[in-house]
Amino acid sequence: LPLSESIDFTGLSNTFIFLNVFNLLPIYPLDGGRLLKLLFFEKNDVISKVFLFISMGLMVFVAISTKSYALLIIPFFLTMQITAQIQLGKLKKSLTEKGIQIRQSYDDLSDKDYWLMRDEIAMHISSFARIISPGVYEVSEREAQVIKYIQTVLRKPAASDVSPFNLLWITMVWIISFALPLVLVALEYLKKNSL
Repeated sequence: LPLSESIDFTGLSNTFIFLNVFNLLPIYPLDGGRLLKLLFFEKNDVISKVFLFISMGLMVFVAISTKSYALLIIPFFLTMQITAQIQLGKLKKSLTEKGIQIRQSYDDLSDKDYWLMRDEIAMHISSFARIISPGVYEVSEREAQVIKYIQTVLRKPAASDVSPFNLLWITMVWIISFALPLVLVALEYLKKNSL
């Protein structure tokens, strides 16, 4: 048999369609969930956390209902992300209370504010407690990691630059990308079963 006759291209294409549609589901950390979080929930920490909890519940439901227990690793990582978000929220609140402007670029950060941020990171972010000692103003062997985290704290949410028209446009493209493959597969299924 020629190779083209031995491969079920319809089944293969349906598998790829399923994977793409699954990836567009509005569940974090899938691409659809990342898009929704970035566009709609990034500015509000409470809504962002609620979205992550809903995503966790949906992933647990999908994993159990499809008996795909390997998917349960995703809610585990989402739990870690929610914990990191809570710590980051406490850090930002503390920095704001201390008068440090968190809506600035890293290049505009003064040396004094850098070291104050560094102390606050050591007190609020558990993964940095082993790297940084508050009140000790010496460069750590892993200072690049500290700098990268400070740059993340200072970063503005990307969604703030999106106009309402572009927000609508991106959302429509996402909905069409999600719905069109489902409609096409459903039509193909109906066509097969009507013959």
